[in-house]
Amino acid sequence: MANLATGLTQCPECHEPLLVPVRARQVGPAEYALHFDLSQVREHVDTHVAGLATELPPAAQ
Repeated sequence: MANLATGLTQCPECHEPLLVPVRARQVGPAEYALHFDLSQVREHVDTHVAGLATELPPAAQ
């Protein structure tokens, strides 16, 4: 049986809160397997990458 939880982190660039679903399951007497779903983080980072790729730095404007 897996335990589900959600972690909360913050984007260091824009300080937007990001949720990270975490799944833990016991695989041995004292051993757990963890799965972190980073899809929301990846999608958020992609918005920054796209913004950086289309904006000129102030010196070039």
